[in-house]
Amino acid sequence: MEDMGTLEPGRALWEPSGDINNYGTTLALELLPYFTDGRIGSMEGLYFESSGTVPYHFQMVSELAQSPSNPVRDLTYGTLADNFDRGVEHLHMLGVRYLMLQSPEAMAKADVDPDLTVVLDIPDLDGKAPDGWRVYEVSDTTLVAPLEFQPVVVTGVSAHGWRDPASEWFMDDSQLDRFIAADGPSEWERVDADAYASAPRVPLPDNTVTDVVQGREDISFKVSNPGVPVLVRTSYFPNWKVSGADGPYRAGPNLMVVVPTSNEVSLSYGRTIEDYLGYLGTLLGLVLLVYLVRAGRRGPIPFIDGGSHGTFVAPPKPKDGTDAVSHPDAGTADTDLTDGSQWSAEGQAVGAPPVDGPLSAQAVVDEDFYVDLLFYHLRLRAFVVIDLKVGPFKPEYAGKLNFYCNVVNDQLRHADDQPTIGLILCQTKDNVLAEYAIAGIDKPIGISSYELTRALPDNLQSALPTVEQIEAELQGADTAAKPAKKQCKE
Repeated sequence: MEDMGTLEPGRALWEPSGDINNYGTTLALELLPYFTDGRIGSMEGLYFESSGTVPYHFQMVSELAQSPSNPVRDLTYGTLADNFDRGVEHLHMLGVRYLMLQSPEAMAKADVDPDLTVVLDIPDLDGKAPDGWRVYEVSDTTLVAPLEFQPVVVTGVSAHGWRDPASEWFMDDSQLDRFIAADGPSEWERVDADAYASAPRVPLPDNTVTDVVQGREDISFKVSNPGVPVLVRTSYFPNWKVSGADGPYRAGPNLMVVVPTSNEVSLSYGRTIEDYLGYLGTLLGLVLLVYLVRAGRRGPIPFIDGGSHGTFVAPPKPKDGTDAVSHPDAGTADTDLTDGSQWSAEGQAVGAPPVDGPLSAQAVVDEDFYVDLLFYHLRLRAFVVIDLKVGPFKPEYAGKLNFYCNVVNDQLRHADDQPTIGLILCQTKDNVLAEYAIAGIDKPIGISSYELTRALPDNLQSALPTVEQIEAELQGADTAAKPAKKQCKE
């Protein structure tokens, strides 16, 4: 990149190969404009999926590279062995100033081509392929150039159907000295798309182009002979507007031809009604986004469960197929505490789906802590944090759950929500004991008797499932799972 930045400004075409992936990606050289402060434009990036010139770029690459990708379907491609000379002609046509090669086969072709001059030999720097680069400067690649023959207009071709005749013309060596066009002045010859080769060639008078200046969205130049068309080696697009000339007309493969009406000509990339409609759509999207954000602050959006009873729905099993809860605090277990069963609260509207993905407290402290399950209770309008533990209850579990609840209150809870509710599920040898804790209560939490539900306010006791309901649901799921596990083992 440093060496390329020492060259005069211009477009560069680099030989592709899978070895470029050693730079981090096979498209790494698309960063040429960035690392050369805009001096060198990358053809793959300059034209890559950005204009109608893309198919012809890849046809050109197929003639200049040992291992081209040929990614566009239904095109005729060339080969390095048979079509290198035509590839160099295409470099002229598309205004490519530098050709960057890495394969010995391509270098051997380029070294003997009279239109290519070596300007850089870049050695290998990392001990991996590509084993260095050789950079050639292409002669006669000015942005605006006079034409030898008058273009011929092909008729009966829509804008969407332009690729087929243009790509056929682009790969025909005998026709490249006379451009085809999608439109033009009335005096230009008009033929069917399959008959352009038989149209008579009309020589054009001499016309000298000088003072070519290219900006970000404009091109200007001077001509010595107004009325004589000239080629602008920039991708055609309807947004281009011209002053001091007629056109621009789309010319093969996807460049522009203008007919100067004065000695000074300028092109500018303008805006169309489609552009303004796009800007309006973006503005409306931003307004809608602001509205949704403000509406979200008024309270959580309800989730309607299709069943007759509200449910706590456990998340799916881990992708690796393991049954046990696998976060660092969980240990291991034979009973799956997070299988696909539903934890129902008979006759009560408890339902809301779990928040997608783990809640991390990393934004609060420098250490990671992960909540096992997180729900939102619609009727209570409160988050419910569930911590799954293997083995008997330990006093420190309440402290960590209290921490989780405080994080949810700080990071997720809306001003209209009730304080977050904490639920600990502990597994013992024979059963599962459910323990409730409320973050932020102003009285001690009894943990020694495992009867924390007695500290709950009456409205929470009636809305949440009881310990017995949860135990029965989980034990029922465990009993049903054991025969299946046994059958799998057999």
